[in-house]
Amino acid sequence: MPRTSVAMSYITPTSHSSKRSLPLEAVSVERGTGTSVFRMRAWNAVLSLEESLSKQSMDEAATASTDYMVLVNALNAAPVAIALATSDPLAAARLRGSEQKRQLIREGGGVVNSAEAARLLGITRQGVDRRRTQNRLIGLTQGRRGYAYPLFQFVENSTLRGLEEVLKVLGAGDPWMQLIFFVNPNDRLNGNTPSRELHTGNLEGVLRAASCYGEQGAA
Repeated sequence: MPRTSVAMSYITPTSHSSKRSLPLEAVSVERGTGTSVFRMRAWNAVLSLEESLSKQSMDEAATASTDYMVLVNALNAAPVAIALATSDPLAAARLRGSEQKRQLIREGGGVVNSAEAARLLGITRQGVDRRRTQNRLIGLTQGRRGYAYPLFQFVENSTLRGLEEVLKVLGAGDPWMQLIFFVNPNDRLNGNTPSRELHTGNLEGVLRAASCYGEQGAA
């Protein structure tokens, strides 16, 4: 298989620290993979963060519940955020988008993978995939990791009553926009969320709200 050599640059420390960057020589990787390059650049980014942040900022970032969010918190710290904004004006928006998605997932009760969704519904994983592709179940893409299914959709051994009817009205679109509809307070439902209203049996009201979703900013 053809190989290519990717040259990497050295990181310049931002303070007089004794910490060293990972030695950066030319990295030889198989064409089309890039795994070694990704790991080296990611590691150097972590070292650069460590150089840029105060001990207090690092301690605060380290309180996050996941390793991924440790990095997000570190990137949101003031010195790093300013540097990112200077080099990439869209960086802050990307970070905000990641946090907003995490918030949506929390409001949706968390998520499960395809195997767990199949267990909750008492069907096969293929059955779960079929429901997702038929717009009968919300599945959030995770790239190579498959799909994540918000838990609010599941009740006992079935889906939330009225879920499929509402999804039909919303239409087969962006699953994140569908999730936003279900977990956000809705003026047409007296400030309650559609998912809560479905739990109380107000399918008719949720269907009306869904038919107006997206029109003139209504949600």
